[in-house]
Amino acid sequence: MQPVEDRAKPAEVKDLFGHPEIPKQPAFTEADFNSWRLNRNAMHFNGGSAFFGYGHRCIDQPRLLVIDKFFKRTRSTQRSYMVDGTTPCATLAEALAALSVPPRPNEEQRDLLRTLSTAWSCPDRRGPLLPLADMGLIEWGRDIDNKVTCRLTAAGRACLGAAL
Repeated sequence: MQPVEDRAKPAEVKDLFGHPEIPKQPAFTEADFNSWRLNRNAMHFNGGSAFFGYGHRCIDQPRLLVIDKFFKRTRSTQRSYMVDGTTPCATLAEALAALSVPPRPNEEQRDLLRTLSTAWSCPDRRGPLLPLADMGLIEWGRDIDNKVTCRLTAAGRACLGAAL
């Protein structure tokens, strides 16, 4: 048996673009979803005389947005899901499957991530950072002067290949 020091380290797995491969997340179940907390005050949708709705951001899985629509004329409801701000899902099973795939920011978004750190900082502009928040790569906060701040999350650091 070889000593531990002499063993070769396994080669780092890279994706098609040469970035370190982000490990696949575990598959989530409906029981997991039922235990997650939702922010009930996230957003409101106005469909005029047809419907109104509410969007609930998941606190435990910030990549997930649950959208509840209430149709006025038929008094019916419809629930849909959005993952990473770009992947609409009609059913919970589709949303949970989409959550098991790590987020894939484009190169411009990766450059934005590189400008941020794990310390709270005030961004110059929030607009370009909003998709990163939808992917769960950054989180928002406020400082003592009530200014908007943001920082990288663990998922954001993993996306950049930094050690957690």
